[in-house]
Amino acid sequence: MRQIFLIAAFMLISPIIWSQNLIISEKDGDPVELSLTNLRKVTFADGMLVATYLDGTYLQYAMENISKMYFGGTTGVEAIEAMDGKLAYYASSGLVMIADMQGTKLSVFNLSGKLVMQETVGSQLETVDLSHLQKGLYLLRVAGRTIKIAR
Repeated sequence: MRQIFLIAAFMLISPIIWSQNLIISEKDGDPVELSLTNLRKVTFADGMLVATYLDGTYLQYAMENISKMYFGGTTGVEAIEAMDGKLAYYASSGLVMIADMQGTKLSVFNLSGKLVMQETVGSQLETVDLSHLQKGLYLLRVAGRTIKIAR
């Protein structure tokens, strides 16, 4: 059952995550980092994870020995601009810059829908610091529009 869950989770998230490394933790050893820039493909066959490199070489890992797989070194999108240039989010610094929206409420929700931060825009050009938020995905809502951000 655990193998099916690991395969399903990998298949679901692999197309939407842009990362530098796939990290495989085996039950009986240290984690192994596979650089995604050098990999041609990752497949699952006969209870094995097979990582095939661009040069044709490959590594195999028995699914029964894998305790955890995850992506490391996420690159993502550095800056997001929305709402005709009135909102910009910079992931590396955790700063949101808002222009021409005085009096508007900015709300940040976690993916469970819990409000984790709310602030009223007070000036013509406002900078809101989100760097104190725990790393993860959030929904940022301002002026009736919602965008997804990664912190």
